[in-house]
Amino acid sequence: MQLSPQSFLALIAFVGIFAAWINARRRRGLPPGPPAKYPWIGTSLKYTKGARWHLYTEWAKTYGMFICDVMHFTSYGQDYVVLNTYEAARDLLSLRSRIYSDRPKMTMARELVGYDNSIALADSNPRTVFMRKAVQTELSPKNLPRFQGIQAKETGLMLGKMLDNPEGFLDHVRIMMAYAVFAIAYGHRPQSDNDELLIMIKKMMEDFALFATPGNFLVDIFPIIKYLPAWFPGASFRKFGSDAARRINAVCQLPYDRVKERKAKEGNAGLSVTATFLEMPGLTPEREHMFRWSSEAVYAAGSDTTVSSIYVFMLCMARNIDVQKKAQAELDSYLGIVDRLVTFEDRDALPYINKILWEVFRWYPVVPLGLPHRVIQDDVYQGYTIPKNTTVIANVWNITHDEVMYPDPWAFNPDRYGSNADIENSINQDPRKVMFGFGRRACVGQHLAEASLWLAISNILLVYDIRPARDPKTGEPVLPPLEFTPGALSKPLPFKVDIKPRSAKAEALIRAAYKTALEKIDM
Repeated sequence: MQLSPQSFLALIAFVGIFAAWINARRRRGLPPGPPAKYPWIGTSLKYTKGARWHLYTEWAKTYGMFICDVMHFTSYGQDYVVLNTYEAARDLLSLRSRIYSDRPKMTMARELVGYDNSIALADSNPRTVFMRKAVQTELSPKNLPRFQGIQAKETGLMLGKMLDNPEGFLDHVRIMMAYAVFAIAYGHRPQSDNDELLIMIKKMMEDFALFATPGNFLVDIFPIIKYLPAWFPGASFRKFGSDAARRINAVCQLPYDRVKERKAKEGNAGLSVTATFLEMPGLTPEREHMFRWSSEAVYAAGSDTTVSSIYVFMLCMARNIDVQKKAQAELDSYLGIVDRLVTFEDRDALPYINKILWEVFRWYPVVPLGLPHRVIQDDVYQGYTIPKNTTVIANVWNITHDEVMYPDPWAFNPDRYGSNADIENSINQDPRKVMFGFGRRACVGQHLAEASLWLAISNILLVYDIRPARDPKTGEPVLPPLEFTPGALSKPLPFKVDIKPRSAKAEALIRAAYKTALEKIDM
């Protein structure tokens, strides 16, 4: 008897789930967690409503005495462990990073699309270590000053666009960061927001947010179906993966090759991370392949997450006018007459701005569950067994809302931090220790992202007042809602605020900075 396509898929699913169920019955000593919602299946994450970090936090409260440090559940035979406290995440992902630094198999992302070549989703191996070191060196605090002119120019352009079109502030922020990070990675500025490559990159980042969430694709649950042809019923994931692979390959190839062509024609490739890669000795085809993906990582690490954090900052300023005024008082006291923008040299003299930055990271971490890890051997923690190949997730959102570590966690309160020296020496209060990941898989673009965010928020506060938008009928201020997207990269849903120059002098400075930045566009 010949099986129909639907029957064939059902048979594959039944065999896989039954085998996983038998295996699960043999194991004991797992961490606490929710009971299986469905026999043999466990918990179906794909159809979970709302943000998963809220679900995990509720589970942690339900299955722990106070909060469940380490929580376990299964989904379609795959083990998951969620780490809900800083101590648990540090102990496993940092202190035991030797066995916790690989990534889940992610058949769609890594095999069908090609993210097994990337820094973010590949396993921890010599190739990944080489790529991480290359990017970390280029984006280290020592080397970042090379790119400060690019960041200052794009910040000036953003401020000017906000003056002419304040309602479009979300787009102005996104364009500023996209252009700045692209120039840092590849040495040239896109001609417009309609640049074909930028459009491709934007879609690529949207794809990545789907890929980085475990259990989003049926092929991740049943890898055997990756062999189905694209025309087979239920195999639409093949076309999705093929389109995504085409985009990511173009993003890695085209801008890198442009820099290479410039070097061949002009004798040098200008100033960029890619240009530095091309000057390195021993440039074999294999190394060039790694550098293409490394350059892509510069853009990925410094763009969307920073944009989302600036959105969070704008939302929080409109809802916390007292914080905004205190920051502006610090800026006015330090700079005096408003005749120049803030520069990176001013950072140590503006401690309250630094605290606002830290509180933005804490109040709403834009990667609320980090990127998932995978343990490569059986392990024991707090007396619980963590089986080999378990997907391990740090619940960053819950950690940064720990009521013991951060009293009144939903209050946006920069004063909860001490001095810069205090927070650097703190064991667990510095939200950057959580926001940018753990151990060997910490974000390679942390210093770039932090510097870009600091420069943007300090200059916005210097020249603009941010207030709640007013209801067009009543004229009353309306606080922007606390509504966020539920994906792996989370950001506020589109919201409105009222943005106006703080004074006539501030407006004059904005126009002067904008004019200067325009003159430098082709430099």
